[in-house]
Amino acid sequence: MATAHTAPGLHVEVAKAMFAKRNPELEEKVLKWIGEIIGEKVPKYQGTPYEEALADGVFLCKLMEKLNPGSVRNIDLEPKHAFKMFENVAKFLRAAQKFGVPEDDLFQTVDLVEKKNVPQVTATIVAVARACWLHPEFKGPYLTGKPAEPQPRHFDEKQLKESAALGSLAL
Repeated sequence: MATAHTAPGLHVEVAKAMFAKRNPELEEKVLKWIGEIIGEKVPKYQGTPYEEALADGVFLCKLMEKLNPGSVRNIDLEPKHAFKMFENVAKFLRAAQKFGVPEDDLFQTVDLVEKKNVPQVTATIVAVARACWLHPEFKGPYLTGKPAEPQPRHFDEKQLKESAALGSLAL
């Protein structure tokens, strides 16, 4: 009697692809940066995996509270139930958006709590770090370089007409 071998399901392939996107060096820098901002060591240094160190949202809430005092109220410092973790993470996401992180840069709560998309969690934290540049009162440390500033171009009517006359020659 032969046994059938089935190929791994799509969810396994997706999980492998997500894990491949992870950047351990960046994750380490992110945790170090969070630790410097909040003034305490994040458990990664004690052997806790990156996603586990952040999953309950406590360090993320503390980060936003340091960056923008009063932005996160009632952090559950020892969440024992998943819904409390979800609440902490949701508080972080709201505070991050108010701090200047575009909605498109925010991860979904399940991305962290259920470890569905850890690279997106890292991308959101990097977006928070980028948003620090929007706040002149923030003196560092910085995780990212300063974002480029817009360099608007202003053309008068004569320049626009000359450009239009070139037509396809400009291509």
